[in-house]
Amino acid sequence: MRVLRSVIKFLAVAKKSLWLWFDAFNDDKLYALSRTDVFQKYIDFKIDDIEEFAAIYTYERHDIMGRLDDRESKEKMYREVHQMLLELKDKGALDR
Repeated sequence: MRVLRSVIKFLAVAKKSLWLWFDAFNDDKLYALSRTDVFQKYIDFKIDDIEEFAAIYTYERHDIMGRLDDRESKEKMYREVHQMLLELKDKGALDR
């Protein structure tokens, strides 16, 4: 009986450790961003304001995915698009 309890305790600890390991790789993103797509849309939309474009792009993508109510996902995507465009601007790729 003691052996069975020890095995059960070991399995419980192993399960918890395994889930912690999985969570380290899970960033809960339900979307994938393409630098090329973001850049092309930025050029097509002809909006110079990076913040405004990031908000519009994020709204459009979440509308297409049918996830307009997912505020957390929209905030993450907005930050990623904004950061992506700032990096392109620093490299001079957004100069018109």
